[in-house]
Amino acid sequence: MQIIKRRFRSASIIALVAASFASSAWAQAGRSSPWASLERDIYSNFERGDYSRALALIEDYLKESPNDVGMIYNGACANCLLKNADECAAMLLRAVKAGFVDFSHMRRDPDLDLIREHPTYLAIVEAAETVARESTR
Repeated sequence: MQIIKRRFRSASIIALVAASFASSAWAQAGRSSPWASLERDIYSNFERGDYSRALALIEDYLKESPNDVGMIYNGACANCLLKNADECAAMLLRAVKAGFVDFSHMRRDPDLDLIREHPTYLAIVEAAETVARESTR
């Protein structure tokens, strides 16, 4: 039973990753000044190591722009740095659903070290590898 659930989950994530590759929507042009200021505040808090504040600001940002792939990914990183493994994994999956495709960066990103063995992270990596293999055929 567990194997069937895992295969179903992997197949679902593979489909999700494939869709993300097909519709990568990274760029969000035309940010107004308040957005740029909020982004600067978020990155500044990351640099100072105030991940709680960075995450709070990211959550505010995502209220207005819920599908911003980069900011969702940043939320995953902040959660990881705060030792919130399940929340990190959930946000990382949300980022993939929103169009995140930089899996090479994800694999190297030290901010995500906490979840390297998390089932969601492993499923995302597996799905990304499957899509990459199939796209080179």
